[in-house]
Amino acid sequence: MLGATFLDLPYVVGGHANQKLDIRYPRSGTIPAAGWPAVLYIHGGGWWSGDKGDLVGDARHEKCLDNGIALIAVNYRLSTTHAYPAHIQDCKAALRWVRGNARRFRINPTRIGVWGASAGSHLGLVMALTPGVASLTDNGHGNVGQSESVSCCVSWYAPTQAKSCDTDFTAQAALPSGAANGRGFAVCSTSSQEARLLGSDAAPVNPCSASDAVRDLADPVYWAANGTDLPPMRIQHGEKLDAVVPVGQAQRMRDAVIARGRTFSSETAYHYEEIVGAGHGNAGWSDTTLVANTIAWLNTHL
Repeated sequence: MLGATFLDLPYVVGGHANQKLDIRYPRSGTIPAAGWPAVLYIHGGGWWSGDKGDLVGDARHEKCLDNGIALIAVNYRLSTTHAYPAHIQDCKAALRWVRGNARRFRINPTRIGVWGASAGSHLGLVMALTPGVASLTDNGHGNVGQSESVSCCVSWYAPTQAKSCDTDFTAQAALPSGAANGRGFAVCSTSSQEARLLGSDAAPVNPCSASDAVRDLADPVYWAANGTDLPPMRIQHGEKLDAVVPVGQAQRMRDAVIARGRTFSSETAYHYEEIVGAGHGNAGWSDTTLVANTIAWLNTHL
């Protein structure tokens, strides 16, 4: 089992081609009697692109496997063909499948966290905040009765509230050397990734004119106030140089969690950090100290 890899495991019987996951195991150490602690990694790509294989060779991939954490990388249906909540339903189905097959794959079902970047961290946050929320779960995907709770959540440069994103870009651009919106279109439009998330490529929905019932289902800030769980969270974002997701989105998430009575402080269960010099997924996120600190936090809170 040490160093083993299982690829393209279907987590939905007879499901979509994207409803598959990979499992990679630590390369050294002794297999814990209860199974490996694990991180469910959700890829980014604006909800319309990306792949579970993107993590291979990345510093996060290497450090997890070198520090006794199994990695479970998940693909999910994309907005090219499916509207929300298909994406989060898939991520939850993957988590339930892992728990339902934990003994077979030597995973500790009580020590599973979630880590994502960009669109993947958006889904990771929603997952962490909404275990058992029926509107975000498709029981037809199987493993009904398995818990959807996670031990902890790492969120890197997540979009968290679509209706406020343009306002946050304006505020960021007003900072000294702050990055303006580099997407080429407003989030409050039918051209944005958020619009395609809500309605798919075939029928994009402007997130700023969508009904609350449609928009709130996809907003982590809403679920921070109204969700069913609030596990340990590590929220990190570029200080002011992210031209794809402004730092105000992380600040809104932080403030929503604080409003639920949690306190953020360095390297504790609730950790918030703005990374100086980091943009959206640039080299700053491969910094060895940043990655090492994140892995250490995971090993504490898984």
